[in-house]
Amino acid sequence: MIDTHCHLDVEQFNEDRDEVLARAISSGVEHIIIPAIRPSDFQHLLSVANKSPYLSCGLGVHPHNASEFESDTADMIKLLYGENTSTVKALGEIGLDYYYDFAPKSQQQAVFHRQLELAKELNLPVIIHNRDSDEDVLSIVKEHQDEKLRGVFHCFSSSPEYAEKVLDAGFHISFTGNVTYKKSTLAECIQFIPEERIMIETDSPYMAPVPYRGKRNEPSYVQYIAHKIAEIRSTTVETMIQQTTKNAASLFAIFSLVLFFIATDSFSQRGRIDFEDEKETDIEILEHPYPKLIGIGALIGSNTIVDNLTFLNGCRKDRDQWVSLAAIAAFGAQIMYYPVEWIQLEAGFNTSSHQSSLFTNAGEPPIIDSYRNIDFAFKLIPNQYGRINFFAGSGVSFSSATYGANNETVTRIGPILNVGLMGNIDFSWGVIVPSAEFRVNFPTGARRFTSNPIGRESSIYECYRNEPEQRAILDVNTILAIPRFTISIFPKF
Repeated sequence: MIDTHCHLDVEQFNEDRDEVLARAISSGVEHIIIPAIRPSDFQHLLSVANKSPYLSCGLGVHPHNASEFESDTADMIKLLYGENTSTVKALGEIGLDYYYDFAPKSQQQAVFHRQLELAKELNLPVIIHNRDSDEDVLSIVKEHQDEKLRGVFHCFSSSPEYAEKVLDAGFHISFTGNVTYKKSTLAECIQFIPEERIMIETDSPYMAPVPYRGKRNEPSYVQYIAHKIAEIRSTTVETMIQQTTKNAASLFAIFSLVLFFIATDSFSQRGRIDFEDEKETDIEILEHPYPKLIGIGALIGSNTIVDNLTFLNGCRKDRDQWVSLAAIAAFGAQIMYYPVEWIQLEAGFNTSSHQSSLFTNAGEPPIIDSYRNIDFAFKLIPNQYGRINFFAGSGVSFSSATYGANNETVTRIGPILNVGLMGNIDFSWGVIVPSAEFRVNFPTGARRFTSNPIGRESSIYECYRNEPEQRAILDVNTILAIPRFTISIFPKF
């Protein structure tokens, strides 16, 4: 889920902002957009939004604060956007509000005009506030609509007829906690809005949905709004969440990994609402039983050694040849730690032995080479609590290899690349995490070989078949390809 409108920067969250964000993430919120209200708060807003990859923001001046839009405010927004392009996703919250008399209508309209032009100049979507100003808001929007203007009418509370005009103007429509109220008249609007134009929000700390109406709102409650809209549209909560997340990710250009969140959301084990009983008092948030932190695991796999041979004599100088040696089981152990939810740090050890035919002569026993790897790596895990998750990572490996009958030992260091799938199995005492992974280690540096006379069974026999007593001199660069399966345990402390 994406909460497309949440004032997480305001003073109501000063005491427990981190806890509020943690509850939102635990409940399944993948991203939160924090719109601005007044220019004097821009720096504080950015300091909040820049603290977490789960947060983005909008910059703009609310109609209540139109008198604070000064001659240099537009330039300030341009400058801050240029310095925070990965965080600022919209221009907002902007618009008109005739319900309160906090700023003259003419001043609100002038500021609204200027900010719509600024949004097109910066190629940003707008977040529009509209209260008791339907006709003027739409008229001004249409005046600026040249197919470049896009955005959302947030906290929609107008008629179905007006909703149709908003859609015709090319805008999205977002709903908040008021859809859950018993006297809500928004059902007809909700039913006919195209699926690709609908979004959800909390407008926290205001407009709390049932069963928290009258209390401070927070982004974890956005799922109540998703459920109510799904009920009105006669669809599933999962479908509603996936569609609104997709719409928000597209409009606000939220980073591409969110598309993976959409694909895996139906498998998520994060907090979900128990809606079996429709009584308001029975609705509760079910948080994940244990936020993973430290775990230990055992691994088994097959370590395939891929060598690149560079011949320094015979067979043409500097000729390259790739050789893959037969691998037997690799096994080991690892310890894992989550400094933040979506990054796993890992330290591990694995070992394997190989029967090398590289310089084996007929009738001789095979040469046994062994490899031991100490790995330090990290994994990026978009949704660590999902039942099935994709991950990718990198790191560094210290490889110690013992070669042949002389037990020659060579130690190298090199980078790691890895991709895989992982899952979660919950128990009362913790979480079991199985994972299937393909990891490639690239030990740096070549090892110089001078062979015994080449035998027919040797992997390089073809290179010296006409010179049976020749000794090959070559450099060997090694790649370790390690498909592996890991079972890890994250105990509940």
